[in-house]
Parts: sequence; structure tokens; C-alpha cells
Amino acid sequence: MASIKLKFRTSSVQEKEGRLYYQVIHNRVVRQIHTEYRIYSSEWDAVHSSVILPSSATPQRNNYLQELKDTLDAERKKLLLEIGR
Repeated sequence: MASIKLKFRTSSVQEKEGRLYYQVIHNRVVRQIHTEYRIYSSEWDAVHSSVILPSSATPQRNNYLQELKDTLDAERKKLLLEIGR
């Protein structure tokens, strides 16, 4: 059985975007799959490990975040299929 979690690593520079990555655990081996996706800490829900759409965001930023959520869901499903083989 494999486990795939989306994680957020904050930037070491305050007020800068952090990076999203996947943590994959398969047969007790932990791996990280880095992505190029960047979000602010205010756009991350640590409890549910998901991207949120803050009310203070601009319409362009909301569009980006919504597309990012859809892309992350599709990538996660693809990873689960690949690991399940």
C-alpha cells in the first residue's frame, strides 16, 4: 500500500512563496517529488493538506489557485495509479 501526501515547505525568506511537494511512502520507503508550484502560506490549509482560496486574493490569483487545485488532484490520482501497478 502506498501513501501520497501533499506537503508545503515555506520559504526561508519571509513574505515569499513556498513550494509544494509530494511525499510518497511505499514499502516503508519515503520519497519526495518536488513540484514547481508555489503558493503563499496564507493559501495553504495545513490541517487538510490542501490549497485554499483566500477571500483577499485577486480574481487572477483565485483562477491560478483553482487551476492549481485541479492539477494537483489529477497528479495525485495519476501517482496512485502508477504506484498501484
